[in-house]
Amino acid sequence: MTAMPSQTFALLVGIDKYKSGPIWDFEACSSDARRVGRWLLNDLFVPKSHIRLLVDEDATTQNIKDVFTAHLLNNDNIQQGDAVVIYFAGHGSIVELPAGWAGSGSDAADVQVLCPHDYDTKTSQGRVAGISALSLNAMLRELGRTKTDNITLILDTSLSPPADLRWRGGVRWTPTRKVSAKDLKTCRWFGSAEDSANPLGISRSFYADDISHTLLAASGPSEKASTGKDGGKFTSALLEAAREMDLATATYTDLISYIEPKLLDVRQRPVCVGRTSRHVFDSVPFAPDPTYLPVAVHDEKRFRIEGRMQVEKGQELSLHPHNITGQHNPTITRVVVSEVHPTFCIVRRRSLSSVAIPEECWARPRQGTLFSRSTTLMSIRSQKKSWLQKLWAGVRWRLRGPAEAPTLSEKVFVEEPRAMSEEEEAQLADRVRV
Repeated sequence: MTAMPSQTFALLVGIDKYKSGPIWDFEACSSDARRVGRWLLNDLFVPKSHIRLLVDEDATTQNIKDVFTAHLLNNDNIQQGDAVVIYFAGHGSIVELPAGWAGSGSDAADVQVLCPHDYDTKTSQGRVAGISALSLNAMLRELGRTKTDNITLILDTSLSPPADLRWRGGVRWTPTRKVSAKDLKTCRWFGSAEDSANPLGISRSFYADDISHTLLAASGPSEKASTGKDGGKFTSALLEAAREMDLATATYTDLISYIEPKLLDVRQRPVCVGRTSRHVFDSVPFAPDPTYLPVAVHDEKRFRIEGRMQVEKGQELSLHPHNITGQHNPTITRVVVSEVHPTFCIVRRRSLSSVAIPEECWARPRQGTLFSRSTTLMSIRSQKKSWLQKLWAGVRWRLRGPAEAPTLSEKVFVEEPRAMSEEEEAQLADRVRV
């Protein structure tokens, strides 16, 4: 029986609005979570059903735990080797540990906590103590034991107070006012009997070296995580790096090293802890795409593409640096099919293209792009155009001058531009002024 290809699952949390009045609200944590979601969906091709997004009022302590259980821990579709991504953007804080939980003979110790929407609010059982490092490390350890150990935890939050508390608006941290050590006991994770009975066996820090997952943190345990109206500085740098570097071959150490210079201006040092030498997401989203075929040089102007490809003479193909899904793969140039054979085809450069084509690259057909062998290649235009597009087409046609239009083959579906009427020109001028 053929094994199913590995998949990616995600739980994304972003909190701008807090229920407790004294906790400062943000403007961009929820949008950061959505940006990460779009990256997973549009760039890594993670199915929408594999991504759960919780923002603001939906991101309560209990709801985060419930969704973690249903979407990840009890999800029968998750198999060993699948990638799990957990992202949190919002406030961090610290809470005093219950007596006897420090594990070092001293009861004077704190634990790092993530602050959901209802953090530090009152319930019938006491105060909501959020999701502590004790709880989340236990949750992820249980997930690793029962499902998959390919787990990445991304935290864009601060876990220590800023040097100047008056400047809290730009830092993702809040002081704990009323949550007590007793509340921490009540709110801890009770999933695994082993972990519930032995809290001393779990780290009270997100930055512990012995964690069962990989942590990407916006800053160190005693540093700040900066934010602004445009989002968390770390999240922005992470998404920039994902577009710019080769994630398919990068380790977590490579990724953090690439991000670090992007945060120098805010004096923020990102941190990677855990399985740092592992490839990002264990390379699960970065599989070869079978729609790309290898390109070989045929002669100075022509190239040979190996493989059975459903193309026709005159069709346009795009050339790309690699054939890996889930990472930036820009178009180098476009070529046109000149010969079609059973197991390969020959393509030629478009007449005006002088772009250097690397020795190793990959070709992919462009949908619905059949061209004639005319010396002037026209852009394919959809029959269903907006009114303004038609007007713009008329402008372009008039700028071409009196030159004769190229002869088109019957296979090319091009809507021939026409000259604009005086009324249309006046309407276009009015729209341009707006």
